[in-house]
Amino acid sequence: MTRRRELGVVALLFVLALALRLVAPEVSPPGFNDDELSNALVISQHVRDGDIRLYYADASGHEALYHILAAPLVPLFGTTHVGIRGVSILCGALSVALLYLLVRRLWGRAAALVAALGLAFSFWSLIYSRTGQRHISLTAFALLAFYCWWRGMAVARAPAGAGVRRAQCAMAGSRRQGRR
Repeated sequence: MTRRRELGVVALLFVLALALRLVAPEVSPPGFNDDELSNALVISQHVRDGDIRLYYADASGHEALYHILAAPLVPLFGTTHVGIRGVSILCGALSVALLYLLVRRLWGRAAALVAALGLAFSFWSLIYSRTGQRHISLTAFALLAFYCWWRGMAVARAPAGAGVRRAQCAMAGSRRQGRR
């Protein structure tokens, strides 16, 4: 598969995941729950007011990153499904594409396609993507961190591995010469 075609597959997976998370948002789950409203209207309001922290003690405590990302959506889209659940929808769809990229690096394209399709249609991924809660962001950020770490290890391994191999060959050669 060419690089361009694979990019098309990843884009198609992302669009599929996004569509599954955007179709009939008012039906499943029906309405907003109190946690979603607390997140969007109380905690994210702190960010909109300029009160940026690492941790908010409201609603039993919340880390700030999700709310920093969600803060502009309510002013842009109002208290609609996209305004309250937009970051979760995006995190869920991005997780599918990120899972494909990570699994492709680890086990190949076939495994990556199966894993990404499984996550795209997974009940738990869908339900958390369709609610305005920060839990789904963990999947996206963890996959992004694993992917970046794995890429960094591959880049770091090549020159270091070559250097170690050269040193081993040099040591082996010097040992042979000393035994003559």
